[in-house]
Parts: sequence; C-alpha cells; structure tokens
Amino acid sequence: MKTSLPTDQQGTFPDLTKRLFDEIIWGHTCLKIGKALAAAADEDETLSGVSPIFFSAVSFSLAEAAQMCAAKLFDKKRGTETIAWMLQEADKHAGCFQASPGEVRKEVEAARNQLATIEPQVEAVLARRNKVLAHRDRETLIDPMLAEKVKLTISDLDRIFETVAHTINRFEKIYDGRETYPELLNWDDYKDVVDLIAKGQCADIREFESKYNTPWPGVRPRGCS
Repeated sequence: MKTSLPTDQQGTFPDLTKRLFDEIIWGHTCLKIGKALAAAADEDETLSGVSPIFFSAVSFSLAEAAQMCAAKLFDKKRGTETIAWMLQEADKHAGCFQASPGEVRKEVEAARNQLATIEPQVEAVLARRNKVLAHRDRETLIDPMLAEKVKLTISDLDRIFETVAHTINRFEKIYDGRETYPELLNWDDYKDVVDLIAKGQCADIREFESKYNTPWPGVRPRGCS
C-alpha cells in the first residue's frame, strides 16, 4: 500500500479525508448547537428574553455556517477538494488502497449511487449558497422569496452530513483500516453559557426580592426557587 495518492494537490489520502471531515464535523456541530439552543429557549422562556439580538445573530450565523460547510463538500469550482474529487482520485489510484483495485472501484460506484440519493438536497444547498449566502444574486430583487422557494430543512442538512460521513469512512476503512467518528468533542459546552445566564438571572431576581421585600413579579428561570 502506498502512503499517498499522486494527485495534483499536496498531501496524503488521510489529509484529504480529514479536511472533508472538518467541514462535516463543524457543519453538523453548528446544526446541533442551533437546535439545542432553540430547544433550551422553548423549555425556559426567560432565556429568549436575554440579549435577543445576540441570540438571533447566533442562530442566524449557525444556520448559514452549516449550509456553507455542506456546500463546500459539493463545490463545483475547479480545483476544490470535494467528495466527488475524493471519489475520482480513489478510482484513479485504486492501487493505493489495502483493498484490491476492483474492490475499490466497486466502492466508488456504490458511493456515487448513494450520493445520488441526496442530489435534491445538495442542489438546494448549492442554490442557496450561490444565490443568497456567498452572493446576493440579482434574481432576488425580482423574486425576494427565492430563498424560501429553495426548500432546505435541518433534516436535509443532517442527511447530507451523515451520508458524506458514511461515504468517507468506507474509503478510510479500505485505505488503512481506520474510521472517523464525525462529532466534535465537548460540542455541547453551550450548556455552560445557558447555565451561567440562568444563574445570573436568578441572582438578579433574588437581589430584587431582598431589596424590595416582595416576590418577583415575572417568570423565573428553571431551577430558580
């Protein structure tokens, strides 16, 4: 087995899969944190009342970042590192893998068929990237609802990240026997921020009650008795 693929870009095959996994991991992390913050606000209505502009900006940024990470995996610009380019290189240099060249090429065909199942979601991501996120397409002046018409859900993005992660892992396994767990360690440390906000609100409430000797008239954070 060779330790690198003779491609027109520098680095080994593990270098390439790591960079692709970086997009998956960060994109998926943005999605998970966004969903978790929304759920936390639903569970504790006082949270959404704290710094609403900040939380709105965070939610907006997380959603855009997740979409951009997904779009990079399927970028159609020449010279970019994408899942399609990874498959092309694997097919071209099938002899670099632990598996036989024939087995590698079967995996390439299977992977392309699997990726074809998410083509509608990928096309939606690329359309949003090209017309709204990376550029402000003039078409949006004529049709301001264009972004809404290019339907893309959190579930769609989840499916894209999960499908590509599964595909890359199949090739890592037949290349050198390893697999990557596509999740960032301690991704849920947002809980520390939510907890600090709740404790700060509770401290303010208790100070008010002590100062005015009267019960807090509003809603209390969860766990603030």
